[in-house]
Amino acid sequence: MKTNKLFTTVMLAMMLLIVGCKKENQDKQTQFSNKSRLTLMQENVLHFDSFDEVYDYLNADQQDGFMSYGEIMDQAYFELDPEKRFKTLEELKAFVEANCDRYQLILVGEDEFMFESRLYNHPFRNVANQEGLFQVKDSTYRIVENGLLATPTENAKELSVWDPMGICSNKVVYHSFVSNSKDNSNNCGSSLEDEHVDGFNKIVFSITITNGSLGGSYSFLNLRYYAKPYHYSVAWFGCYRTITLSTHTACDYYANNTWKRHDNTYSYETPSTVSSLEKNIKFFTNSIIQDVHIGGTDSYARTADAGKVHFKCNVGILNMQ
Repeated sequence: MKTNKLFTTVMLAMMLLIVGCKKENQDKQTQFSNKSRLTLMQENVLHFDSFDEVYDYLNADQQDGFMSYGEIMDQAYFELDPEKRFKTLEELKAFVEANCDRYQLILVGEDEFMFESRLYNHPFRNVANQEGLFQVKDSTYRIVENGLLATPTENAKELSVWDPMGICSNKVVYHSFVSNSKDNSNNCGSSLEDEHVDGFNKIVFSITITNGSLGGSYSFLNLRYYAKPYHYSVAWFGCYRTITLSTHTACDYYANNTWKRHDNTYSYETPSTVSSLEKNIKFFTNSIIQDVHIGGTDSYARTADAGKVHFKCNVGILNMQ
């Protein structure tokens, strides 16, 4: 099994084994309903007035009938019951090859793979529709590996023909999640990800910080915690577990020509078994934020059978402003 190790990485960046595709994308039928504070636009795309509203929606317990890209993919994944269905790695590889529009194998060690749905931990998968689209103000976004595609809504059709290999319309802008924030002081990076393995059980945990504008001089930081459990047979398969999350993170941001810090703590345990746990924590400021990173953190996620992923970075600065 793969041993536990700590590393800093950009959001969603992993070593992928891409298997050749032999199947056309299948139509997905979903149902939608109206939402409070949000308006459903043409083509069943959710419309938000700001990214602040996007994060509010992600944190809410939605019971409105909207089936997002993330929910569609998760439902299809667990309906497969992959741990019982696939008896050999060769059988699993053949299935992914025939269904690569929806699934992937991720190489995590020598001859060791994770079986996952496409864009399985994308931060906006649960606001995007079945085509991966959502709208903020007058722009339409499409979720892709390691980022977003964006274009004015009148050019939204360009998103359906964008070439992910790099030959794209000049009307489409690619927003990468890569950040190189530095302040010559305490800096744990803009994203942390690690895993802990105990026998045939594993938990993967990540922390990511981003920022956005609310118009004028108002900005916000968003701190995203994401944990997901796995169980191993012929590969690592997603599973349901009770997840405990305990966090203490210092968010460093650059505004008005100086570095500032926001200190945050959060604890939670899921009341029942879940396939993943995501929490977005926001902080608002009346300054224009130019850069952000994790200044320090003492945070962990755990399950009873897989143990704990525990990030300890610059813990001495916590509670220091």
